[in-house]
Amino acid sequence: MSINRSGFVQRDLDSFEIHLIDKRRTGAGHYFYPFGATDPRAAVLPAGNVCITCHLKNGAFSGTFAQFYPAIRHRIPRANLEGHDAS
Repeated sequence: MSINRSGFVQRDLDSFEIHLIDKRRTGAGHYFYPFGATDPRAAVLPAGNVCITCHLKNGAFSGTFAQFYPAIRHRIPRANLEGHDAS
């Protein structure tokens, strides 16, 4: 079963996040920086937040949802795709 169950479709930009993976930094090495659509400032979300937890549990490649991007899906090791259905 896919994690993409909410039925969201693309629309006007509401917000966006940067998912930074940096193993040289302390903690799990995954950081999320949310931005508003018109706000250039962002603060990192605290460790253990729901974004990081979900990404690490459901992301097919290094905590990312690469399984949802056909252009790069072929680069994900097949073993990583097990249990990460993109449909």
